[in-house]
Amino acid sequence: MTRALHPDLAAVGGMIRAAGIRLPQPGDGVPGARAYSDAVGALATRNSAPLADERTVVFDGPDGGVATKLYLPDAASSLASSPALMFYLHGGGFRLDGWDAALRGLVRASGLAALSVDYRLAPEHPFPAGLDDSLAVMRRVIADRAVAGVAFTRFAAGGDSAGANLALAAALVLRDAGVRALDHLLLFYGVYSTDLTTPSWLELGGAFGLSAAQMQAIWADYLGESRADWPKADGRIEPICADLSGLPPTRIVVGDLDPLLDENTALDARLRAAGVASSLAVLPDVNHGVIRFAEIAPLVGDLVQAEGEALAAAFDVTPRPAG
Repeated sequence: MTRALHPDLAAVGGMIRAAGIRLPQPGDGVPGARAYSDAVGALATRNSAPLADERTVVFDGPDGGVATKLYLPDAASSLASSPALMFYLHGGGFRLDGWDAALRGLVRASGLAALSVDYRLAPEHPFPAGLDDSLAVMRRVIADRAVAGVAFTRFAAGGDSAGANLALAAALVLRDAGVRALDHLLLFYGVYSTDLTTPSWLELGGAFGLSAAQMQAIWADYLGESRADWPKADGRIEPICADLSGLPPTRIVVGDLDPLLDENTALDARLRAAGVASSLAVLPDVNHGVIRFAEIAPLVGDLVQAEGEALAAAFDVTPRPAG
């Protein structure tokens, strides 16, 4: 049977072509990938309405300041005690940024605040720079129970693609340090392994976007010279290889046209085997990297709304009208 993208996602491809946005070419390298991502991001957020309160907050990091963006709900939403915050680590192959539309949608649907971490990017800053930045912010906020004067008592972590890798790796590091502050993980189509020989990679790699050659380049840029220095069981690079016990309830979302399908399915199975409450959603006719299209693809908007509502339920958040 011939496989095809969902019409909403095919339409996004048409929008990108109509806007004259040129696909990166093999010789363009990271600058070309970033230029393409910036152009697509601008298209995806051109009509995005900011939340009433969005703030840039800079934290001390291991090598200077780490910028973050705090997104606060427009409507008054509350827990029984005080608000919850989701740390969000964006995707982009450890090399790109720009996720406003999806985060605004998640905040509006969930009633939780979100803190997006502008971690240092590869290849200029290879592993473990991005993870170290993310952990520095998470540890500071968890210790202070506040960001920019706004108090928080419960926390989640989330991310997409490379960001899901960082979110899961950070959760493992915090667990190993005895920090049990995370109550939930929300992981969109994460990359958790350097193995590019799974059946989904062999079938889907390059068929609907992400190719094995692209993924090899991403790993090379991210790892630099570090690859041989970190054992798989450490989990900071390939979190699927770590002991996963003791992690918070986890939600995994992946498309059935994504070459990362098998490792996301395997992560769900390994979490369950480790005694973690894990749930997996496999989306039909969906490829990799779709979360940024939340405001230009109805299918993705519905996904963000549904996952935001599930996040609200996980934290017992009850939105109430402002005023």
